[in-house]
Amino acid sequence: MLLRRTKPAKDLLWLAGILEGEGTFALIHHERNVGTPRVQMRSADRDVIERVVKIVGQGKVGGPYRKTGAAPHHAPMWGWIASSKESLKLMSVLFPHMCLRRREQISKVFISLGLPPP
Repeated sequence: MLLRRTKPAKDLLWLAGILEGEGTFALIHHERNVGTPRVQMRSADRDVIERVVKIVGQGKVGGPYRKTGAAPHHAPMWGWIASSKESLKLMSVLFPHMCLRRREQISKVFISLGLPPP
């Protein structure tokens, strides 16, 4: 279950802040279906990704990845992806705390699925 209701408000606000800066809200299209809602982010800091997973309670973690041709001083990146219908619940909970650009991304996902934006 995404974002258990027992999470403190400070965790929700921290999550909204980190996803505002580093996250993406999208609808991933597959040949078989209409699309899957996805929330994802990347960070050079593994502890940040681990905190996201702890707060959300779901998703896949990948990494560390080093971009081909990256300079040796560039840190490897970690990634987190939550792709499921449950991601819509996460988007709805975060929506009031997001700025315009992220609200537009979230609204586009809902509209693409024929749903009213949060």
